Amino acid sequence: MKILGVIPARAGSKGVPQKNTRMLSGKPLLAWTIDEAKKSKLIDRLILSTEDEKIAEVGKSFGVDVPFERPRELADDKTHTPEILIHAVNELQKIEGTVYDIIVLLQPTVPFRRFEHIDKAIKKYLSDEFDSLITVTKQDYPPWWMFKLDKKKLSAVFEFKTSCNVFNMERQEFPSIYKPNGSVYVTKTSLLKKNKQLVNPESCGYLIVNDEFQVNIDTPLDFEVAEVIAKRISRL
Repeated sequence: MKILGVIPARAGSKGVPQKNTRMLSGKPLLAWTIDEAKKSKLIDRLILSTEDEKIAEVGKSFGVDVPFERPRELADDKTHTPEILIHAVNELQKIEGTVYDIIVLLQPTVPFRRFEHIDKAIKKYLSDEFDSLITVTKQDYPPWWMFKLDKKKLSAVFEFKTSCNVFNMERQEFPSIYKPNGSVYVTKTSLLKKNKQLVNPESCGYLIVNDEFQVNIDTPLDFEVAEVIAKRISRL
């Protein structure tokens, strides 16, 4: 099986302008993902998908291949990730004649994943035989403590147990739950093209990554948090 790693990066971030090329502790945000992905022992080919010349040049300077320019219409706020990945595999087949069986999505907004996470996710995907696999992190805050406004009172969004007063419960009494952390996504190319979706909720495996350094950068505050984490990592 041939495995393709894709790093998608566009220039039009609104929350943090020019986010992917913004410097994070001495190197562009994008470069953190490139450096770890290049260490993977299982990814056969690693590419950067972008519509932006500056992002492409930064990527190339850190050793990632940029074999094509992504169309502008696949680089706006409404573009879905499966569209980007399908375009990438189609372009590579057209340009090089190479067909990749598995696609690994590595978002540059999650800078502190390690290559071990990538390879563990791929190995687990291959052994578990689900349609897709994502990395998850334990969620500390129970969703049963979330409420919507129902006129003048609070109304629970999720019912824990019938006639159960969640205000009388400690956090540790709730079952463990997990959330996607955006670090690694793995899927088969054939299924991606067929279903036009990256994750099949009916057939999705997981890799738990309870790493204290996990952060997904969407806001300026996230970037500030990432700066603190980067400095702590550099001292380890």
